[in-house]
Amino acid sequence: MLLNDQKIKEMFTEYTGNKEKEYYYFYGVITAGFGKTMLLGALASFASKYYIVGVNEEEIALIGIGMNGKPNGHTIVSRSKVQSTKISNWLFGMGKKIYFTLEDGTKLKFKVNKHCMGIKKQKENLLSLEELVNRGLYNL
Repeated sequence: MLLNDQKIKEMFTEYTGNKEKEYYYFYGVITAGFGKTMLLGALASFASKYYIVGVNEEEIALIGIGMNGKPNGHTIVSRSKVQSTKISNWLFGMGKKIYFTLEDGTKLKFKVNKHCMGIKKQKENLLSLEELVNRGLYNL
């Protein structure tokens, strides 16, 4: 399944149950840690987890994407449960690293390319997310 803007919007409508909420979405990867990389070697990419992440002023919606490109589960995190957010450049400005720290101590570390085939709004949505963070909405 090839991801595109329309399919992603349909996924958010299906999993959040609300057509009126607008999300700034992007395709991100939580890469395998150092231990798994050393253990699996060249197969470490199979331990990575792929997500479509949607952020708005109220919540973060995470939709897992399987190896076949189809959705496989979702989670919604309220903005009030996000303790801090940090965004930094990655790969000489070709992408971003986005860190969400939740109130229970869970850390989500996404690697995100600025450009993603099929998702035309990726770069625009990353800039909008940075604006939300700079306004203080995701740094409680």
